[in-house]
Amino acid sequence: MAKPKPPVNVPTLSLDEISTYSADDAADAVGHRYCARARSFVEMGKLIFHLENRVKLTKGQTIYGLLQKRGVPESSVNNCRLVEKFITAFVVPGLVTEARFDAICTFRVANVCARILAGKTAAKMTAEELAAIVNSGEKAAIGDELDCLDEHGMTIAGRKESEEKKKADAERLAIATAAAAQIAANAPAPAKEPDKLAVTPPAATPGEVDSTPAPVVVDGTKKPATTAPAATAPATSHQPTPATTAEVLASIATVELQSYDLDAPGLQAVRAKLAEWISLIDETTKAAATPATAKKAA
Repeated sequence: MAKPKPPVNVPTLSLDEISTYSADDAADAVGHRYCARARSFVEMGKLIFHLENRVKLTKGQTIYGLLQKRGVPESSVNNCRLVEKFITAFVVPGLVTEARFDAICTFRVANVCARILAGKTAAKMTAEELAAIVNSGEKAAIGDELDCLDEHGMTIAGRKESEEKKKADAERLAIATAAAAQIAANAPAPAKEPDKLAVTPPAATPGEVDSTPAPVVVDGTKKPATTAPAATAPATSHQPTPATTAEVLASIATVELQSYDLDAPGLQAVRAKLAEWISLIDETTKAAATPATAKKAA
């Protein structure tokens, strides 16, 4: 097998040569060089794969050293190593064919795939899962999909669905909050409790028994009897603030949105708790209405 010749310096295209080109000639020349550049990146990556996995270097030899002698900078070697990693992860195990690799491989595709497989992105995927994306769609679309996985940890379709769900949840919460505020605005004001008046017990009338304790005689001396002080509730600095109807309804709206993420057993538990709560509310309202009904009947 013939060995490749040492690289030769190809003269750079001069402005004098270009002066005779038509518009199509100039555009074709740019297109050819662009395709050759992309092809060169893939081919250099394949050669790096060969050096890494198939060729046994002699003692003291390194890939970087071999290539630096031939004018290849370290940054270009590192870029080509991304292609070598792609070949190792996808082409060698047969997840992606070499023809497909040649058609879609770019620095962008090779770089993001290497980042995802190394666990350096928001997406956590295996080579098999990534291969399904690489094997479908056009080159640009694959790059966009991989960029979305890199940044957001989900596909473009998945991110769109997530954003739509967040928007719908926010709209439902806004509607529920507005409805709660409207109900609170139309609710009647709580009745004001009447001021408590101090009551003076009437003086004892003739014939009534004086309930004042009689004095106690101790050692021949009368001493006034004492009565036990009335029990009083312990003083506290914390006075609970009653919740308003709007606050309660707003809290219910928030809990409703949170319940959408529950599984079937969780929803059944919430339903049972709501049934218990509704029963308690019915009993409370019924008990509150009973005195008023009895008074009206009297």
